[in-house]
Amino acid sequence: MGVVIVYGQRSDAHVLSVIEALETRQREYVLFERFRHGYRLSYEFVTNKSQVLIHTPQKVYDLASDIDGIYWRHTAVNNAEKGLIHQSTYRDILRSSEWGEASRALSLQEEIKIKHVNPVSREIIVSNKIYQLILAKRNGLRIPNSFVSNDKVGVQGFNQVNKPLIIKSLAPMFDERTDGGIPTELYNPFEAVEGEIAFSPKIYQPYIEKAYELRVIVVDSKIFTVKINSQNHADTEIDWRKAAYHKDLFEEGELSFDTSRRLLNFHKNAGIIYAAYDFIVDTEGVEYFLECNPHGNWLFLNCYLKEIGLAIVDYFS
Repeated sequence: MGVVIVYGQRSDAHVLSVIEALETRQREYVLFERFRHGYRLSYEFVTNKSQVLIHTPQKVYDLASDIDGIYWRHTAVNNAEKGLIHQSTYRDILRSSEWGEASRALSLQEEIKIKHVNPVSREIIVSNKIYQLILAKRNGLRIPNSFVSNDKVGVQGFNQVNKPLIIKSLAPMFDERTDGGIPTELYNPFEAVEGEIAFSPKIYQPYIEKAYELRVIVVDSKIFTVKINSQNHADTEIDWRKAAYHKDLFEEGELSFDTSRRLLNFHKNAGIIYAAYDFIVDTEGVEYFLECNPHGNWLFLNCYLKEIGLAIVDYFS
């Protein structure tokens, strides 16, 4: 049995959780901390020979013969990766970009049959929120009416039919208000500025009265569902990420059989192994798919902490 590469930073609690699961399952692993001294990647393509080497301070591993799989944990290890470009130097951005290109190629070696959580090429595609809406509809998941645009006339027309609206970002940029993604906001047509709408396309959807929300973790074909009592507090009604510290916010939940089946079809057709999915459940009990985060967090949920890490490690068996 070969080695599992954990691609991430020791300071990341999710990395430590997967390492704990690897140790529980007695799997050999190595933590690859890019940017740290002694960690290098080498690709060699010459006549009659192709080789990919992963260098660590202790040992050099051949991707084809030594490695069973790679767990990818994309962490914000510098300002450039958090999206705080104005605080990053040119060398920060260049270093991050070059490492990104070299690292992603590890999952593009199609002739080398190892497992990835997740295949990076698929993760990039599935991270696109417009593609997620397309894939959700294709697999029969219910989604809110959606309008993606930077056309003010179009937004105003959509608002007339679907008001009130919420606004969601398309890009997974870092936002200090949530220590994560840009928060969802209510659309106010009286404050909407044409230049701001035209500045960039965004997702506009009708605000749905929620009974609660669900964070659904899928690992291969295993589903872990957490109920989010977002309507218990005023500061979590629109976007619970703004105040995820409430003790009564998370509890074990359940996704209906029909939605679970459709979600597993989505997951399989997306070509990924791990993802965190967000759903809302309206006051009539209808489940709406919102989005998929192929490298979403799970430790803050206080549910299924060890089970999810073990499910990830078991995939490499």
